[in-house]
Amino acid sequence: MKRPAIRSLLAISLLCLALSTGSAFGALLDLVPIEAQFVMQINMPKVVGLDIIQKLFDQFGANTEESQKAMQDFVQKTGLDPKKSLKTVVVFLTALTDQETGHPMPGLLFHGDFDTGRIIELVKADPDMAAQVSLEKVGGFDALKGKAVETGLSVFLDKNTILLGTPAIVDHVIKIKTGKDKGIMTNAAFAKVVKQASPEAALWGGVVVSPQWVKEAQTDPVSANFAAVKAVLFSLAYDKQFAFELAGEVEKKDDTAKVKDALKNVMDAMAAWSQDVPAISQAFKAAKIEGGETTAKLTLAMDKAAFEDMIKKVQAQTAPAAPKK
Repeated sequence: MKRPAIRSLLAISLLCLALSTGSAFGALLDLVPIEAQFVMQINMPKVVGLDIIQKLFDQFGANTEESQKAMQDFVQKTGLDPKKSLKTVVVFLTALTDQETGHPMPGLLFHGDFDTGRIIELVKADPDMAAQVSLEKVGGFDALKGKAVETGLSVFLDKNTILLGTPAIVDHVIKIKTGKDKGIMTNAAFAKVVKQASPEAALWGGVVVSPQWVKEAQTDPVSANFAAVKAVLFSLAYDKQFAFELAGEVEKKDDTAKVKDALKNVMDAMAAWSQDVPAISQAFKAAKIEGGETTAKLTLAMDKAAFEDMIKKVQAQTAPAAPKK
């Protein structure tokens, strides 16, 4: 998908985001295609105050006086604000690729409690919106399509769920929704590892390990023990405590110890590599490595104040020296 198309598609999605008010863990994941290689879920109330998220809203929703006015008008008409209402976003990448760029096609799922009829009536009644989007039926579901975007759709899958993606992605998800295809949660290794994600995490991501990666890992002594991993989970929490977790799911119990050893070796190497920055080196040394029968997990955790203090120290130590007069 071309960059202008992505920008337009994301701008259209703000219409849908404004009506997102719910939060769900399993519901959205159940709709992700089984072919997905990467999935990330964002807990928006946890991250919406961060600068990077504010910039994202500004870039795609209200970065000019005209777009700011349009958003203000929309909020006034609906009584809903995207920045305050949005709760959960799931982003995924599948093996499907863009014919022009060769890049994996993304899909986005938004969870909420919205009134599809209200959105449709708003588009019909507002000449400006009607000029930008068309109302369509896709696989029996109501959808919005940007008139300036050839490949993007915003599809209302049910009262609480909106999908944003290309026709190919939409087709896959609709088949899952209607019971004609399998979702990624039918992948046992992936399902087991992502269910360990904390609902308090600001964001987490899951990766299905590809055969190609396994093959490459096996050829390198440093990464050979990681070749047994079938799925990976990473999560980040940043509230009263900063916590980063990385978990790998294997099939055989004997492989768990090997992966734990590999994680320890990586942490030891990172601690040695960063010894010039003691705060970071100490954080790596304090990493906790544990595991269940088929899960190896790494945890880096510290109080929020300690984490912020560490960042300040790192910034001070890595800042370029002032030029000599």
